[in-house]
Amino acid sequence: MRHLAYTIIFFIVVAVNGCSDDSGVIVPQVSSTPITGTITPTTPTNPTNPTTPPAPTDPTTPTTPTNPTTPTDPSAAQYSITFKANGTVVSFTDVSATRGTATNPRTLTVTGSGKNGSVPKFKFFMEETSIGFEKGINIWMKEYSYPTTYVEYTSSANEAYSTMNAKNEIYAFLTDVSYTNGGTIAGTFNGTFINNGVPVQITEGVFKAKFSN
Repeated sequence: MRHLAYTIIFFIVVAVNGCSDDSGVIVPQVSSTPITGTITPTTPTNPTNPTTPPAPTDPTTPTTPTNPTTPTDPSAAQYSITFKANGTVVSFTDVSATRGTATNPRTLTVTGSGKNGSVPKFKFFMEETSIGFEKGINIWMKEYSYPTTYVEYTSSANEAYSTMNAKNEIYAFLTDVSYTNGGTIAGTFNGTFINNGVPVQITEGVFKAKFSN
């Protein structure tokens, strides 16, 4: 019995202290000395919060659309009086045509001026011919045709010209006439004006106006 007890103790010691087997593998020894001290578990750090995304910005407030420019009467641009005086272009922004109140003979007047009635100014007056107001009529305005048919012109320098004066003459040609309220009259003209002996050549004259009555 005593021999058996020693044998058991021997195996226990070998099992605890370790030994090498025939293959040379060393069995790790288990220390019988207890580990002293307190092991404090590491407190895990709080995970870093992801960056808070910025609040979405509001889209740019749309600009209040501006009201489109009030369209002007498209027909207004059609009416004008232009010509060249000694090669210099003369134009009129305010153009109109009126019918005379008399019926025998009937008359018409075409006028043009600068802004707000300023110079230059232009006036064409005509009595009805024996064949009426018709497209294709040629009109020769000279001293002897005044006052039944004439042209008056005041330049931007306030120099006055008129076919009522000698040696002043204007030739006009009517390309369109509609002698009614709202109708139109159009034509071409050229000629010569003289002021203080100085001639002014009128070329490339064109007019178109709308009757206001």
